[in-house]
Amino acid sequence: MAKFSGMAVPKAPWKLVSHLVEVRNQWMALVGERLLDSEGNEIDYWRVENTDSLIVIVVSRGELVLPVPAFRPGVGRATLDFCGGRLLDPADLDGEAKRIVARELGIDHPDPFEKLERVNTTGWETNSSFESQRVFGAVATLRAGLNIDPSLVGASYAPDDAGVAVLLDRLTCLQCRGVLAEAIRLGIVPARD
Repeated sequence: MAKFSGMAVPKAPWKLVSHLVEVRNQWMALVGERLLDSEGNEIDYWRVENTDSLIVIVVSRGELVLPVPAFRPGVGRATLDFCGGRLLDPADLDGEAKRIVARELGIDHPDPFEKLERVNTTGWETNSSFESQRVFGAVATLRAGLNIDPSLVGASYAPDDAGVAVLLDRLTCLQCRGVLAEAIRLGIVPARD
């Protein structure tokens, strides 16, 4: 392995030998391939190609607002998460954030955000060995006067140390936790007076 800034990197990219199988639907593809690694070993490798995701932290009346917990088949239970969904058009993050917030919190308004701030611009790889999905994050502050139907709100938390600590006790989604941590680090999540 070669050294680059103190990190070991592969000598050469792996090469595709053959496709074993590919199963696709509108959201993802499961791909089985035989690859030749940089040492000359043939390896059967499985990976998932996923559509990118957008997680939107919604701020309303100075509180972080999360939708009602949704059932997640992967873990077999409902989980508390920020608004989120597939990023159908990465070039239109504002429009995608509006679509996701409208679906999850019932905010059907042509211009619902007083402010929309991106947490990242290139997307984070969620599991680069197994899948191609990237996660984008944003913080959306709703315009004053916009009301959320209480039946669509799963929880709300003050964006201060105590509120975030309680939220983190309930928030098990690593992607949501990562977007929140970066929003706090960047100072995008508002401080409570």
